Amino acid sequence: MSEILSTVLISIATTGVGGFFGWLFGRKEANVRIKGEEINNFDRALDAYKKMYEDIIEDLKTQVNELKDENTSLKEEVSENRKQLMTLTNFVLASAIKRADSTLDEAAFSNLKEIIK
Repeated sequence: MSEILSTVLISIATTGVGGFFGWLFGRKEANVRIKGEEINNFDRALDAYKKMYEDIIEDLKTQVNELKDENTSLKEEVSENRKQLMTLTNFVLASAIKRADSTLDEAAFSNLKEIIK
């Protein structure tokens, strides 16, 4: 009976010591695995932010190009409007000179001629 008891106690002691060392080394391994997962998660989050940043930059570049195109178009429109305004002004001034009667003094008449040029 003492042999059986000593065998059981040795088995329990061996199991306990093995379990303790297994837990001790397993805990270190688990901590290393957790640290590795944290690093992987950080890398994935960093990649996601990089992609989001690149997408935002692309969107902003597109918007800047659209605004440049619109600005160019508006500048051309303003230039055309100025030409039309000058043409209309010249037409009105030319009509005023043609209709000028003797009440228009010589200085005003010369001034209108200068404006038309």
